Amino acid sequence: MDTLLYSEQTRAAQAHVRALQLLHGSLHTFRTVLHALTCANRNSSQRIFDMPEPAGQLGKSLRIDVELPPAEVERDLAALHQRMRRHGDALHDLPVLPIHYPHLRFRYREADGEHYIYVEDVERDCLAGVTVFNRLIELNRLQDRHLRATHSRYASAYQRRGIATLIYRWWLDQGHCLLSGARQSLAAHALWQKLATSYQLHYVDLRDKQLTLLGENIDQARRNDLHTRLLLLGRGLDLCTFADLVRIKVDEDARLIQNNRTA
Repeated sequence: MDTLLYSEQTRAAQAHVRALQLLHGSLHTFRTVLHALTCANRNSSQRIFDMPEPAGQLGKSLRIDVELPPAEVERDLAALHQRMRRHGDALHDLPVLPIHYPHLRFRYREADGEHYIYVEDVERDCLAGVTVFNRLIELNRLQDRHLRATHSRYASAYQRRGIATLIYRWWLDQGHCLLSGARQSLAAHALWQKLATSYQLHYVDLRDKQLTLLGENIDQARRNDLHTRLLLLGRGLDLCTFADLVRIKVDEDARLIQNNRTA
């Protein structure tokens, strides 16, 4: 996995934010601060994101996020699992979702408009991982009603086993939409490409509380722009319906391409 080089001050700040996240049961603050920290290294790390992309293939390369060491992830998951066992804790005895995977149980929690899926291994009596559908502070109120970003953390033994794919499909099949963050892990980016075979995937630009449709093909410079995101439309939604819901703008280049297709 590609990683970014951080100063000791940045690592200490990340550790502090992770501690706050465990206390409050929310990933929103963690992602917001991590975004701010990584943006400070944008110029020095830009070469990591300058990967070639075959022409005509949507979303093959966006900016790659830093990944936490496996030991840190497993420590965080163990702490969350202890909370789930503690009577009176907000994470105790959460409802179970109708998602089926051998020996795993999917518990659900909603708090402040963010949706948490805790995946328990009932045989090994441990927390396999967590997926969060979280709010984005960059969105306006109208967009916030219809869009969530995602963040997942899974122990090494549970990665690349299709668990996160099941959860994302559960979300999208309910008609909910997903917007990528400013950066994605390699695993998350691969997952989005896999989902693009079943759901509509588009490039959008997000800035100044406004979404603009960029189309299906954009150049490398635009892919490297932190304002460029990937959009996955939920089951039953087409682009026209979604555009009406969130009042999305259409980039002029994307409009010309669409007009040529329909001409």
